[in-house]
Amino acid sequence: MRLNLGCGTDIRAGWLNIDARAGPGVDMLLDLEGGVLPFPDDSVDEVYCSHVLEHLWRWEPVVLEVFRVLRPGGRFELKVPHGFKPRAYHVRTFLPWTLDCFIQGTLMEGGINLEPGAEFICESRRINRKFPLFYHVRKYLWRNAPLRFFIPWLGEKHEIVWILRKPGGGV
Repeated sequence: MRLNLGCGTDIRAGWLNIDARAGPGVDMLLDLEGGVLPFPDDSVDEVYCSHVLEHLWRWEPVVLEVFRVLRPGGRFELKVPHGFKPRAYHVRTFLPWTLDCFIQGTLMEGGINLEPGAEFICESRRINRKFPLFYHVRKYLWRNAPLRFFIPWLGEKHEIVWILRKPGGGV
């Protein structure tokens, strides 16, 4: 099973598309603010979560739940805005080291792991440049933004992408 958390209009074939609001292609309604995923331990192969956690006051329980439901060797792809992005409904800020308390080998001396033993293996961490206005117009209004210009060097540091894997199992 593969989960697309907070799918919005990004409906993926062959995935369980989960969102807080009903819409075309949404398979399950679930408010992630509660931090509980209704799936058994080690039952999910892959989780995709794009531009969702910045909308949650408490995103940490969601990451812990993803760790719980992923099978050993399971993959978690997570995308969030880079830094402070004053946008409607953004309540949290993310930097490249924000998830370090969930990643093996990244804690400094005296660091705190929120859940001992719940540490992912980080396969990659990168910062993408994008035009955030166009992304949000497309995702939430289901329209293409007018006057879209693509100049790669002009985009701001917009999103951080982590690809994490639960330890164990065949990779």
